Amino acid sequence: MTAQVGETLLIDGEKHEMFNEPLSFLFAMTGRVPAFVPNSTACWRGYVGTWEIRNERLYLIGIEASFMGGEPASLETIFPGFPNRMFAHWYSGTLPVPLGELLEYEHIGYARMHE
Repeated sequence: MTAQVGETLLIDGEKHEMFNEPLSFLFAMTGRVPAFVPNSTACWRGYVGTWEIRNERLYLIGIEASFMGGEPASLETIFPGFPNRMFAHWYSGTLPVPLGELLEYEHIGYARMHE
């Protein structure tokens, strides 16, 4: 498997790459996975979410993806009635965020080692 593009996590307004996919937990729980188009081998899931921690809660605040028919995905298309942010009530895991210089690179999943 090719190394995968991480999700984006905003912490105090600063962008970080996150080596986890909280939205995949919701899809696994519900058994409903939107028909996203994988745009490269570096993103087999077909989307990149942008997340934010606010008041010690995790929110999905954006998504870059397209559906199989070519139309763009948005928070509103995935979570009707929530066009700007969705509280990730389904997720309670850790959020691995690599910090520092890249020390070791493996061309698979998120198998990269940082300082």
